[in-house]
Formats: sequence, C-alpha cells, structure tokens
Amino acid sequence: MADVREATDSLLEEKPYLADSFRELVELDEKEPWSFDDTSLDSGDFGEIVSRGIVTEGDNGYRLADRDAVLAVLDGTEPPESTDESQLGGWSFPFQVPSVDRRTAAVLCGALLVVAFARIGLAYGSVFRNGDVVLAGNDPYGYLYWVEELLRTSSAFDFGAFSELPTRGYTRDTLTVVVLWWASALVGGAPDVAGRILAWYPPLVGVGSAFLVYLLSVRLTADRRIGIAAVLLLAITPAHAFRTMLGFADHHAFDYLWLSLTAYGLVVLAIQRRHHAGGGRLLRTT
Repeated sequence: MADVREATDSLLEEKPYLADSFRELVELDEKEPWSFDDTSLDSGDFGEIVSRGIVTEGDNGYRLADRDAVLAVLDGTEPPESTDESQLGGWSFPFQVPSVDRRTAAVLCGALLVVAFARIGLAYGSVFRNGDVVLAGNDPYGYLYWVEELLRTSSAFDFGAFSELPTRGYTRDTLTVVVLWWASALVGGAPDVAGRILAWYPPLVGVGSAFLVYLLSVRLTADRRIGIAAVLLLAITPAHAFRTMLGFADHHAFDYLWLSLTAYGLVVLAIQRRHHAGGGRLLRTT
C-alpha cells in the first residue's frame, strides 16, 4: 500500500532513530499478532506509529498494515509486488534502485551535479582548446591510439578484431579499450570522435560510480541522508576527483565503476542471504 509506505518513509525522515524499532516490528509481525509490551517502543512513538496507520489493532493484538511496504522502506526498495526479480536456485535477486520521492530525487541530482562540476568545470578550458582535445597525462594517448586504430581498421562489434588488440602494456585494460571503441563507433566513429569520447568518459563514469555509492549507502543504512552525504564526500575526494577528471582518460575511472558495481552487488546478495536466514540489516543506524 502506497499510503503505508509514504507514512513510514515520512516518519523515518522525521525520526530516523525509529529504524531499528520498525525492523523489530517487522520481525514481530512475521508470524502472529503482537502487543505493545512485546516492543521496545515508548508509548509516544508507538502512538504516533498507530496514528499514521502504519500499525492497526485487531481482536488478537497489533499488526502492521502492510509489512512488505514497511520492509521496503527499511531496505530502500520497492515492495515485492512491484519489483522485477529473477530467480536462480530459490534465490531472488532484486535489480531495483531505492524508491525516492521528488525532494530526495532533487537533492540527489544536485549532489551528482556537484560531482560533475568538480570534474568538468575546472578542467574544461584546458582540455578543449581551439577545437582540439588535449588529454591529461600520457597514458590516455595510448588508449586514444588503439581506439582510433580499431575505428579505422575494424567494423564496430567485429569480434574478430579482438585478435588485433594490444598484447603489451594494455593486457589488463582490454575491456576499457573495447568499451571506448564501441562508444566511439556508436556516435559516428569519425576521426575526431574518439578524442571527445575519451575526454568525456571519465566524468560521466565518475557520476555513475557516485550514484552507485548512493545506492550502496542506502542499502546498508536505509537512510537517504547518508547516501547524499556519501555522494558529496565522494565529490571532493581528491583521488576520485582527479582520476575521473575531464580528459583524464586512463583506466582508473572504469575501475571505480566496476568496483562500485561489484560492492553494490555483494551487499545486495548479503542482504538477500540475511533475509533468507531471518536476519536483519547489515548495518543499523541510531
């Protein structure tokens, strides 16, 4: 029920310390009705939860009006009936992002714009000069050479061209070269396209990794404010800002994206495992 989800989300925004109490109610509500004495809530907080329609009273005790909706808010996900899950060996793997209201979405977009500005605004004039693209550092020109060579000699998505990829110096960065080649081919593959793709790829991937950090933080804490704070901290983290700067077309930005995606995937799997085992959230906020 959307109203229960909204009421729970609103109350947690006002009183984030209730996250553990809601988790307790979810566990109590799993099997049978319960009483106020079964909870650790004080009468004031419990009364507010009841008044907002999150908990209802029946003949045998209290029950959550919509247990799945409350659990979805705690996990930062959509309720099960509206999620897209794949099944594998009895395990469910949700591939959804935390649901956000308009205000949260606006704040998140603002935080991501800070990430983008820190990587683009200060470097734009030194990268794009009189119609030319000047990449930062030496290694990016190695990637540029191979991307231009693949564009010149091979058709996009020609898997036979993989045999022509470099065997020295770039053996660990082959995927980076291939993705940049395909991206350049998708936007036309003209001679000047590769340089622009290489210039823009680091900040775009940097914003993508920042978004994954937001998802990861919300998954771990069920607190969107922590997710926003994590994005803003990443925006001014020197190592990340430098390695994902406009024009710094090395492999590091790509590494950050894969590391963030891997970490998020592992956290999702860990939460799934704990849910199957009857446990709670990996981290709890107070």
